[in-house]
Formats: sequence, structure tokens, C-alpha cells
Amino acid sequence: MKLEIEKWVDETGVFESVAKKTFEEAILCYKVGAYKSAFIMSYLSFKLTIKQRFLQFDNNSTQSYPTDTWNSIIKKLDNDDKWEETLNQTIRRKEEPIIKFMNRDKMITDYDYWRNIRNSCAHAKGEIIDASTVESFWNYLKSNLAKFYVLGGKEYITKEFLDYFRYFKVHKENKDLDRILNDISILYPGNIEKFFCEIIDNFEKESIDLINTFNSEIWEHIINFKNIDIKNGFLKCIGKSDYLLIKFYSFFPDILIYIIELDRKFIVDRLNDFLHHVARDHYNMNKYFLEILHQVIYLYNENIEINDILENCKNAFQTNQINIMIEYLNEDKLLFLKGKGIFKKIIEISYKWIYELDASSQYEQFDKWENRTDEVILLFTYIKFDIQLLQKLNNKISSLLNSIESRSNVYSSHNGYIAKEMFEKIIENNKDEIKKIIDNSNDNFDNISNILNKN
Repeated sequence: MKLEIEKWVDETGVFESVAKKTFEEAILCYKVGAYKSAFIMSYLSFKLTIKQRFLQFDNNSTQSYPTDTWNSIIKKLDNDDKWEETLNQTIRRKEEPIIKFMNRDKMITDYDYWRNIRNSCAHAKGEIIDASTVESFWNYLKSNLAKFYVLGGKEYITKEFLDYFRYFKVHKENKDLDRILNDISILYPGNIEKFFCEIIDNFEKESIDLINTFNSEIWEHIINFKNIDIKNGFLKCIGKSDYLLIKFYSFFPDILIYIIELDRKFIVDRLNDFLHHVARDHYNMNKYFLEILHQVIYLYNENIEINDILENCKNAFQTNQINIMIEYLNEDKLLFLKGKGIFKKIIEISYKWIYELDASSQYEQFDKWENRTDEVILLFTYIKFDIQLLQKLNNKISSLLNSIESRSNVYSSHNGYIAKEMFEKIIENNKDEIKKIIDNSNDNFDNISNILNKN
């Protein structure tokens, strides 16, 4: 059966080849009760890992340290007789530190503590090493190894994260990403949101595309990462920005639900404003407006102020946008929204000009009558008809016909006939549903009946 420390090593991929083999030997020693050997091998894995990070650091491209200084350190680290003492001196260095610890004094004190225990073991000084000593060191490893990077844990992990995106097309290894994410969880305990907000700001500075078809799987890995703190930190950051939420929604539609589940106050505090930004054709994203509306109504119906949202989001329904939104929905979603009366509400709020049928009003709305009646006809396809709606339509058609007869201006008459043709198409397209209502009613729908009988 695997120890917890073994699982941690496998999950994080924290050790590379030589250090990993050394640590595997430490585990074997621990399991047979050779605790002194287990500790020494564990400690050696720790030092080998830090050494490897120094050797892999590309100072030529970053120019973080004077070339002569850096080359001297690397030369000594490559020397089997000098590497460990060089590492100790470099880690403890105060002036122009190579590793910039957040809490330097504590980090150096802890580092020296375990170095002294290792020296006692190596020189047979009678230090008592038991299982608890080894386990304590393993806990130290888990909490601190991520902090031993050139530059310093946070600065280095930022570079690592950005480089992973920069070279993703040619070098794709989930185990590398897992290691980076695990280090982030250690370096930003309780504040992973801060890391993601800071790193996202760096994408533009580094000329790296934040999310696209190629790198979206990196973000998907982050969203589904086994460490829930990583996922939640990312979601909290995205949930603060309409721009980011809209951008990520186009790749991960469920991200909005994840954010709401993380904090239900989003519905009250942010949902209306977020949809308003979507409606404003924010980066050509308003095609998702009805999709998002369906999502939140389906899951949180009792908490959603639909009329307020639609009133606040009138801009969503500019010329031809409703056609695009409807095309984006499947039949089940369209029927769901129809059952909730959404399309009827949209007409009442954003297309009320279709009921303003006097000559003057039609003249003022000439561009809409000329260009947008097809949208209205489409919307009525997804409206549930009832007696009240048919009465309203019948009366409006009556008013329109009377108005047309009194118009002398050719353009005014043209507007009237456009409206007449629109109503006729609405009745014709929905004739079966309308006939059922009329057949079961004693009300007079003369204008609608005339249209039905003519067809």
C-alpha cells in the first residue's frame, strides 16, 4: 500500500529522474525501519531537486543575475565535490539573493535545522532518527519545496506558468502543468485567486493569447484539477470580470454555473450586469445571451428577475441579433424558453414598436419596419398564443387597416402594408395553434379569421 508521501510525489511530479530514484530508495528504507537512511535519502532528493532548478534556469534569456556571478555558481554546482556546499551558500546568501524568500529568516532557520540534522546523521553524532523525524521532514518538503526556486517561488512560478502557455504547441506535458499548479497551491495558500488575477494581467504584457482553440485545454485542465483550491481560485478571479467571464464562457459554457455554485450572491450582485455586458455585443459575444438566460432560468428560476434582465438588456436585440441567438439554441432550449414566456416578454420590451401602428409612429420607426419585421415573425414562432394575445393582435390589425385607408402619403401607406404583411405571416405561420384557440372561444376574431380564411 502506498504511503501518503508516495501519492504526493506521484501527483505533483515534484522530483525529476535522479531525485525521484533517490526518494524511492528513501521510501524503501522507511518501510523496513531504516529511518536514518530514509532521512538521508529524502534530504538528498530535496537538495538534488534544488540543484536541478539552478542548472535548468535560463539566466541568459532573463538576465536576472550578472553573467560572471551566475556562471561561477553553475560551475561549482557541476562539481561533485563542491555542489552541496555551494548550494548551501547560495541559498543563505543575503546580498543579491538568488532565491528571494517571502519570509527569509524563517526559511533559513528551517533550512539550517534540517541541514544540521542531516550532518549529524552523516557524521554519526548519535542523533536519534525515528519514523517521526522522517515524516516531519516529508511534511517540510510538501510545504516548502515549491519555495526553493531561482528568483523566488512566486516570481519563478509566474514565469513557469506563462512559459507553459508560450510553448504549449511544441511541448505539452500535463505532469509539468500539475507540478506548476501544485506549487501555486503552496505558494498562495488561501489566496490562489490573487495568483490567477495577477497572471492573467501578464498575458497581454507577454504577448500571449489568453485563451484560444489551442490552449483552451490547459484552462480545462485547471478547471477540472484535482486540487479544488486551484479550481476555485481560478473561478473567483474570472467571476470578478465581465470581460473574462464572457471570454471563457465561449469555450466553457458551464463556467458560469460553477461560479454561481461557488457564490450564489452572484445572481443578485452580478448576473444582471454581466448579461448587460453580453447584450452590448461585448466582443461579438451577444449570440450567447439566450443561451445564458436559459442556463440560469433552468437552474435558478425562483431567483431570476427575468423582466429586470430583459429591460436592462434591450441592446441585445439589435438588427438580426435575435436570429443569431435563436440559431445558437437547440430545439429543447427554445421550447423551454417558449414555455417560460421569454420570447413574448422580449417582444413586449424590445419590439413594442410593432403595436404602435398610427402613421406618425410608423414614420418615426421607419428603419425598423423596413428591416426588422422578419425578426418579429421569427419571435412569434416561439410564443405561446392565448386568448389575450389574439385579442390584442385582432384589435391592432383592425386599427392598422383603418389607418391605412386614411393615409395619402405613399411612404406612409408603404409602412402600413409592411405591417399588414407582417401580421398576416404571423397568423399564417401559427395557424394551427391559433385555430384551436378560436374554435374553443366565443370571442370575435374577425380580422384574424379573415387572414386564416384567405389562406
